[in-house]
Amino acid sequence: NSGKSVFSKVFGCILQRSTAKSVWGYDCDAAAPTSDWYIYGLQRAKSQSEIDFEKRAREATKQKWSVALEKQVSERMKIVKSNLDIVVADFPGGWHDEKSNTHKRIPDSGRAEMLANCDSFVIIGRSDVPERIAEWKNALAGYGLSNRVIAEIISESPDAQPEVKSARLDSDGIFRAVLRGLDRKNDLGVCADAFRNQFGIFLNRILC
Repeated sequence: NSGKSVFSKVFGCILQRSTAKSVWGYDCDAAAPTSDWYIYGLQRAKSQSEIDFEKRAREATKQKWSVALEKQVSERMKIVKSNLDIVVADFPGGWHDEKSNTHKRIPDSGRAEMLANCDSFVIIGRSDVPERIAEWKNALAGYGLSNRVIAEIISESPDAQPEVKSARLDSDGIFRAVLRGLDRKNDLGVCADAFRNQFGIFLNRILC
């Protein structure tokens, strides 16, 4: 869990506070969606049993990827893009294949159309496996999309208080930051307040 779904929701919140343009978050992980009710349920949970209940409820919504499901996500993306100024799309990340003991990339070869709908990419990686960011860039390069990467975010200490540990715009034009507190149990508004001031350069690139 890299915190990418939490980041997408927090980033959507930051954008909504920073512009009059229409902003909407689209969960593209149709096989394992991170629904608002799930995040709010975790935030309200008072015990481990309540947390486990929310996790079981989300588990029941999961399904296997199929060509039809990929097509559905791609078509919906086109529709929302045509009707809104900014769409923050939360794409699926990856999973560990126990049988082969390898980390599988999602999306794979059958999901190029889904990715092609995106104008820009923000890649999220955990601090304990930072190489995942390079792997994702290589995967995007396979689709001819690596030049659309505008930010690389390292998620560190998700249980910590939300904060920007570091943030910079590098000479290659990519915004790189280390964020703490990307946990589903943290309030999205609190995270947005903690991150917003350090995201100025990044926001300007998207909003211009």
